[in-house]
Amino acid sequence: MSTRIYVTPTTNETLYIVIDFGNSDVKAMILGHFGNEILFPHMWRHYGKEYNMIASEYANSAMNNGTAVFQFKGETDGYLVGVDAVGRNGTKFAGAQKFKAENIRPLLAGVLIHLYPKTHRHVHLIATYPQNATEQQLQEFRESLIGLTSVVLPNKDKLEWHIREVSMMPEGRAAFNTMVLTNAGRKKSKMPLEQIKPGASMMIYDGGSFISAVTIARISQDGKLIINAAQSFPIENGISSLFIALDRNLRNSPDLPELSGLDSITPQMLNDAMVHKNIRIKGIWVTGDKEVAARVAIDDAVAGFRSPIDMAYVNRLSSGIDFDVIAVSGGGGAGTYDYLIDIFQHPAMATVEPLDEMQFGAIHGAAKAFIAKLGIDKTPVRYVWEAVESQGE
Repeated sequence: MSTRIYVTPTTNETLYIVIDFGNSDVKAMILGHFGNEILFPHMWRHYGKEYNMIASEYANSAMNNGTAVFQFKGETDGYLVGVDAVGRNGTKFAGAQKFKAENIRPLLAGVLIHLYPKTHRHVHLIATYPQNATEQQLQEFRESLIGLTSVVLPNKDKLEWHIREVSMMPEGRAAFNTMVLTNAGRKKSKMPLEQIKPGASMMIYDGGSFISAVTIARISQDGKLIINAAQSFPIENGISSLFIALDRNLRNSPDLPELSGLDSITPQMLNDAMVHKNIRIKGIWVTGDKEVAARVAIDDAVAGFRSPIDMAYVNRLSSGIDFDVIAVSGGGGAGTYDYLIDIFQHPAMATVEPLDEMQFGAIHGAAKAFIAKLGIDKTPVRYVWEAVESQGE
């Protein structure tokens, strides 16, 4: 196996693609192509008759602005994948449904046509997965990805991707690798690496859209990341849960009648509300009773967001467990980081990457670990691909 970063792989070389199907967005990159990641909504919908996305060939009639349109050959039926599926009764999958071939294949086709629109005979996927996935789900996930994906373009050219190998990495481990590994001149975490040494214990909070995950781990004396599977768990809330509650609270407030007739509040208004603890209506920050009402709506939404995290951290983790390091990853972790600081109140807490890159943390970490495994990056690294999962000690 070659040990370089493939920039323009030939048909005789392996094309490595790193992918995180996410619960909100699909993220992917060609191995080593940091800064050229793609992202589109984890959503697809069919129109016309429903076809089997596993066996069919599909024609790509558009792939602009985060949308792939797959129209079945000779038919008026097909699938929208990505941006244009949002708001059109599109479907997204979580939990066990996420691993099934008929659900994951449309998203995989969308990744391939956007990321590498050329035929390739030997594709190796590196996929991240939730820490709580079962062995049966992972086996189904792997089998769903392996095989041939083909697309017939409007000009009748045919593209084929042969997925021959799939490597998998839990998201918590990927987040850890994002923080401690370096390559290709990427920015590093603000976490002092001297905190991460043999014997150190750590908690990784991976903030998602609707589901977040807590991974408990330690560094063994011989430099392996030991993941405590018994103590690691999902939390069924995330940044989208927070925004939905905030949107509802603001529109239902009797002291903010200007918002009651809206179908929804714009994401920018919600972001401003979270940052400034106030809202702007027609470009003007509200004052007086309206400002108080906005603050009540915001505080209530935040309380609902932090409650399950508080319960997990205080009731489930604090009994006899202390952490040398708390790391925060994921796009949801970036968007709620100020609130997480208040929840955890830990002196050695940091994000795994700069905030504006954290939504790609899982694929960055998996990519860095695989680069280290292949020997591409000659920088001395620690705690990379090898990891052991324990059921607690």
